[in-house]
Amino acid sequence: MTLFARIVELWGMPLLFVLAAVAMSFSLTTRDNRHFLAERFKRLIIPLILGIFLLSPPQVYIERITHAQFTGSFWQFLPHYFDGWWGFGGNFAWMGLHLWFLLMLFLFSLMMLPLFRYLKQANRACVVVQKLPLLQGETFLVVPVVCTGIIEALVNLQPDGVGMRVFGMKAREKRTLQVSHS
Repeated sequence: MTLFARIVELWGMPLLFVLAAVAMSFSLTTRDNRHFLAERFKRLIIPLILGIFLLSPPQVYIERITHAQFTGSFWQFLPHYFDGWWGFGGNFAWMGLHLWFLLMLFLFSLMMLPLFRYLKQANRACVVVQKLPLLQGETFLVVPVVCTGIIEALVNLQPDGVGMRVFGMKAREKRTLQVSHS
């Protein structure tokens, strides 16, 4: 199962984001900006908020109990759920823990909306691809790999800041493996 999980984690989330981009493209053909953003809010932010307040408190509680960072019942822990930001030493799971991608999809939709609108008008995307040789042929497949490598390198320059892997569960996974091998 570990091997299967390692293989799937390489393309699972990227595939989810590609599918979201395709859905966004279709959605933009039938909605203006206001309706598009209202739909994104309804489909992404409302489930995220529900997850932050309904699903995340038990998860943070279990994490605190299993790491001996809290003793007591869930109901005793619940008021402490709002003590600080999770990932920065606190408990409040502001990004919804496993629902982080909902926040990212919403932010990407918000940030990329002007660019997508621009490219959709009069097939400007085709014009951009025709004028940039880097985006033609097989080299087009290399662009995402190079961009991802650059972003990964820049993020890893600050391992305790922007590159902190606790948000992607990698840091906790390593701690758990170290503890289990001891």
